[in-house]
This record gives sequence, C-alpha cells and structure tokens, in this order.
Amino acid sequence: MKIRHGMRAAVLLGLVFAGTVHAQDLTELPLDGYAAKVNDEVITIGDVAAITRAADERLRILYAGEELTRQRAAMFRSGLRQLIENKLIAAEFDTLEGQIPDRIVDDRIDQIIKERFNNDRAAFLEALATEQRTYQEWKDEVREHMIVGLMRRQEVIDKVAISPGQVRRIYEEEQSRYNVKPQIRLRMIFLRHGEDEEEDNRKREELVIARGRLVTEDAIFADVARELSEDTLAENGGDWGWIEPTMLRNELQAVAAELKEGEISEIIDTEDGYYLMMIDERKDAGRKSFDTVREEIEEELTEKETERLYKDWIDRLRRKFYIKLYEGIPDPFTEP
Repeated sequence: MKIRHGMRAAVLLGLVFAGTVHAQDLTELPLDGYAAKVNDEVITIGDVAAITRAADERLRILYAGEELTRQRAAMFRSGLRQLIENKLIAAEFDTLEGQIPDRIVDDRIDQIIKERFNNDRAAFLEALATEQRTYQEWKDEVREHMIVGLMRRQEVIDKVAISPGQVRRIYEEEQSRYNVKPQIRLRMIFLRHGEDEEEDNRKREELVIARGRLVTEDAIFADVARELSEDTLAENGGDWGWIEPTMLRNELQAVAAELKEGEISEIIDTEDGYYLMMIDERKDAGRKSFDTVREEIEEELTEKETERLYKDWIDRLRRKFYIKLYEGIPDPFTEP
C-alpha cells in the first residue's frame, strides 16, 4: 500500500508509534524529501517527522544546542527504523497472501472514533481534513498497523516460551540482585529549633513532656505525632514506613541502631531541630524469596526473548526484501 508523502500527524488516534530516540538536524531536511524505500513503498522525511513529532517537542524543552541536535538525530533514526520495519512486515504479509477483511478494519476505525472522538465522526473527518489526509490514506495506515500487530504476534509473541527452570536458574545465578538490607519501620516526631533561646527551650520542654506521656502514660505515638510534630509526616502519625537505616542522617542512624522495637528514644538534638524516634518493627538482612520475585524474573526473561526473536525476524526480512536509503540519510540499523 502506498503511503502519502508529506507531513502526517503522529498524535491522530495514536496509530503511529511514538518516536524513540539521529545525526544531522532534522530542520535541515525537507519534509517532502525521500528518506527510504522498501520494495516500492516510499518513506518520506515527513513520515518520520510525523511519528516523532511529540517526542521532538519534548526534546526541545529538555535540550539545546549540540545536545539537542544529537538527541533529535537519534530520534530520527529510531523513527525511520520503525517505519522501515513496518514496511518489511507488511511486505511479508503480502508474500504470505494474508488478508484483513475491510469489515474488520472498519470495526477498528469505528472503535477508534468512539474512543478518541467520542463517537463524533464529523469531528474525526475534520481532523483528517486539517491534516490534509484522505480517509482512504488513513484507512490504509490502520490496516498496516493491524497487519504489523498480527504478524508480530504470530512471529514473535506466540513463540516466546520461558520455562520454570530458566526462571529458577536466574534466581540462583544472580542472588545478589535479590538480597535485601536490614530495614526498620520508623516513626518520628520533629520540632524545629526556636527562633531564640526562650522559644527553643520551650519546644524542647514540649518534647520532654511528650516523651514522658509516651513512656509512662502509654500514650499512642501516632496521636502525639499528629498533635505535636512539625514535619510533613505529622498527619500520618510520624510514620516513615519501611526504610533502610543507612538512609538516615548519621546522628539519627546511630540512635536507630540501638533502639529496640517499641522503645522510645531520648530526645535527639540535631542542627535543624529535635527528634523523638520509635521503631515499630525490624527486618533483618536476607534475600527475597523465589516466590516473591518469580513473576518479575519471568517478565524480564520474556522481554529479552521477545526482543531477540523480533530482531532475528527483522534481520531475516531485511535480507529478503529490498531496502534503499536516500542520500544523506543515516542507516537506522547501525550505531552512529
């Protein structure tokens, strides 16, 4: 299927891919210029610019000068590669005499109009007109993306198979990844130093009284923290959640190392204020159990295997079909 030359909107209906991260500045390239050809299908500079437009806008905010040029060059390479891969996949689909009936494409279009345009077909057609695109051109793109999704599932996703033995082996071979350091469930009350000595003494006395209530009157630490503490965790009862003690500043870390569960610390005087600390619970250093990380490992292995199978498949298609890059266009399949 032929793809119209010139600019196409990347955001329309979310059907084109977001750009990832190429080396000349894109502003130097004419949008109607040719970037590549796959068999008889032409990819223009505008086609690449369209699917990377949103990413390009973000890059302009984040970078400037030479770094912006470098980032945009990488983005262009990624976008061009994506378009070439799509054309290769569509060519393989045609070779296999695959077909997607019009009714299925029409159903997908109806779904998109419902989701993106609140089922307002007039608004949808207006968006196409604004971008100077015909309905048939856009329908061809919808069909191509459906082909890419179908072929990718058949040739890659459905072929990914991760065995329980592979998951277990990663767990055993990479044990250090799953080690956990000691942790404490920490609560603290904090009062800033006073503006002068009198205020400072008053605040410290408030904390002395509060500690007495906690130690002798069985007051609830969380309630006292909500009442007295001046930090942002006061409304949570001074609850810092589970943290590694080494994350604390040195003077707090030293106290935390000595406290028993449920014990109230003495008043801790630091350069920014006074603290009272209580440790609800401790967890010793150890290793995450296999059951808790099984799914995480399986997802990682699945992602790696998917990438490997996809790359091998695209490499075969690159050898099978004709690809031409036009003058001045860097090869998106090689590192710059």
